[in-house]
Amino acid sequence: MDIEKKLERLKQIQVVETPPYLLQLIKSRIQNLIEGKAPAVWKYAFVACAIIVALFNVTLLLEVTAEHKISQISTVVSSLQLSDSNQLYND
Repeated sequence: MDIEKKLERLKQIQVVETPPYLLQLIKSRIQNLIEGKAPAVWKYAFVACAIIVALFNVTLLLEVTAEHKISQISTVVSSLQLSDSNQLYND
């Protein structure tokens, strides 16, 4: 079936003579890729994203702290049976 066709195709593979310097060329290209540095634009983008994330976290932390204070104040007001509205007179 399909497997038989694939096996027949594999039998057609022949050995190829390669130049002696080909392995060294491949290794040098891999070494050059490893030693490559990131472009300056990538560095600046990473720093900008890190600053944005840090600012977002600080903003979120301050907002949660403010909501926590409001909930504490409302707990004190309700426990003392005070009014939480700004009306001076009960109309």
